[in-house]
Amino acid sequence: NHRLADGVHVTDRNFADCSACREGKQVRSNKASHDISLSAPTDEIGAVLGVDIKCDVKPHDYGGNRHTLHVVGYASSYGGIFPMKKKSNWFQILMEYIARLERQHDVEVKVLRSSRRHR
Repeated sequence: NHRLADGVHVTDRNFADCSACREGKQVRSNKASHDISLSAPTDEIGAVLGVDIKCDVKPHDYGGNRHTLHVVGYASSYGGIFPMKKKSNWFQILMEYIARLERQHDVEVKVLRSSRRHR
């Protein structure tokens, strides 16, 4: 009859926390329940847009588009996905989207947020 801990030497020695242990014990501070930013008002529709590019979408569509540009408004969660043949087309597509958004809804886009991974 063997026990699981047979042969294991037990001590009461304390070990220093490793970085993973410290990171796991961190507590996130509570987020504000409303927008407190003056420079990027996320409660104002159209003021802040999130932008991202998805590369090498498979399968490619019939038009040969391999990438997509994703644009989402922070306040409304409304956005669009735009197919692109080349990543370099993102700026023109984004400027056309912003111009149409500002013209049709009488809003001003103030901030663009992006992960900046796709340059």
